[in-house]
Amino acid sequence: MSTNLLHSSAIQITLLALASLSLIGHGGGSLPPCLFDDPESKEYDVIGDCGSGRITVAQQPSACSLEISGDAVGIPTKGSPASLRGASWNFTGSVDGEPRTCTGSSTPNGDRATLTCTDDRDAPICTAFLFETSDKCDVAGCVIPTCGEQERIELSNDDCCPVCVQCQGCVPPTPPTPKPPVCRPEECPPEPTCEPHFELVTGDCCKTCQPKEDPELCDTGRGNYQARLSAEHPSYQTCQDDSECIVIQAETRCGYLCEFVVSGPVFGQPFDELLSYAQNQCQHCPAPTFTCSGAPHVSVCRDGRCVLDGKP
Repeated sequence: MSTNLLHSSAIQITLLALASLSLIGHGGGSLPPCLFDDPESKEYDVIGDCGSGRITVAQQPSACSLEISGDAVGIPTKGSPASLRGASWNFTGSVDGEPRTCTGSSTPNGDRATLTCTDDRDAPICTAFLFETSDKCDVAGCVIPTCGEQERIELSNDDCCPVCVQCQGCVPPTPPTPKPPVCRPEECPPEPTCEPHFELVTGDCCKTCQPKEDPELCDTGRGNYQARLSAEHPSYQTCQDDSECIVIQAETRCGYLCEFVVSGPVFGQPFDELLSYAQNQCQHCPAPTFTCSGAPHVSVCRDGRCVLDGKP
């Protein structure tokens, strides 16, 4: 037998062996058509309540799968089948550590696709709209709408930005469960040395110095706070008509403010400063337990000053 004939026979045997292995792997049936497709990829702009950005979807004939690369848009990165054109898509995996499946279909020429994403209980999470990148649409200019319970998000073939449309009996999306922060003690700063009247406390992760409760320091702080409140309160009450007058009920570290009458236009920044002062002066006090009872009274402007008029 000639050398060329031996070589030809070896090639035929190898091809037959590979075909047999493929048939075995697919249950003994015919080879899947996707193995004979040419590799292809398309670049898509993605918009919707899953996320926005630009991705590349590539068909991988050797693995009969689709793969996503590019921006994080809330879709798992691996899916099936391998065809980009006129096929049902199924991407299953995880996003931010949570299980997610996104299914849908592309148009016959593969220029658009819509995917609905669900969690591991098949509850809807979000919708992603993909359209082949072109100069027609600017995803960055879209505002993603927040749809109500009897609405769903949609994108028509002629539009670039999705809108909310009315629907009957549609299930509202289930927002992903926020993951608790990961504590890495090795990343904490060195353990601090606390000043007098402070103690070392382990918070969510790292140790910090927190004020101790101290009755004497608490009484001093409350006295300072009340003195400032009494001195400054008249300046908060300046008004020209009844519409400016409001009644505040608020919690501070030094206690509750009940029926605290002020002029709204005057009291914005001073109120923030007052709360900050109370937090500082009464940091050694226990959290207040007293609360205001009943609805506040009405405040009116009398002689250029906001006062209670005695009406509930």
